Amino acid sequence: MKLRGAFKLEIPCPPKVLEIAADPEPDWSFNAVLSELELLEKKLDVSFDKTQYRGFSNRKSVERSPVAFIMRISDDEMEDSESEAEEERVQVRVSDDFDSQIALDGQSYLMDEVGLVEGALFELSPELGVKEDIRNQISTLEMELMRDSGKYDSAFKRVEKYIEARKESDRKFDTQYQRKIAEALDNHLTAIQRDHELKSQIEERRIRSDAAHEEAKRKEKALQEERIRQERAKAEAEELREDTIY
Repeated sequence: MKLRGAFKLEIPCPPKVLEIAADPEPDWSFNAVLSELELLEKKLDVSFDKTQYRGFSNRKSVERSPVAFIMRISDDEMEDSESEAEEERVQVRVSDDFDSQIALDGQSYLMDEVGLVEGALFELSPELGVKEDIRNQISTLEMELMRDSGKYDSAFKRVEKYIEARKESDRKFDTQYQRKIAEALDNHLTAIQRDHELKSQIEERRIRSDAAHEEAKRKEKALQEERIRQERAKAEAEELREDTIY
């Protein structure tokens, strides 16, 4: 019989042998055990004496054999033995049935537990599948993000290189442009200076020419005046000489 959390044990043997009953549920103290052992020894001694007496009183039924002695059993004892054997077979069947029932109950309990576990796993399978899908999607997204991050980093580096190259080109262009501007300005200033010098030279030559012309006119005038003075003096001298003659 299966109980909740425990088993009721039964001895798989006849409940009574030689008028000695087996207690399936012993609850003895040490003194009680000693008393039962003494009582058992006394009963065994009495049974052995009776059997030995019956054997010696009827020696014709005694035969030589490898065993120590042979007991003759009466009809009542035969019936008792048969009933005891029948009870023993019943007890064995009951014990076998009990063991089978225990095994079946244990197997049923294990099957129930396995069924519960399988049911729980079956119920959790969709959730586990969803979790696995989510995990795979997260892994895929992480890989895509890593690839995109690598692409963005590479593109950003290319943009930085392009910006640096553009700045360098602009610096070179600015330098060249400033150099060209400086050269053009220098050429312009040189041209202005040359033109100014040329104008100065022309003006200086004109001034010298005017001065020379004025000097020539002055000299010419002075010569004319000197000539006129000389002619006047000559005329006066002639008039004076003529007057002297007359």
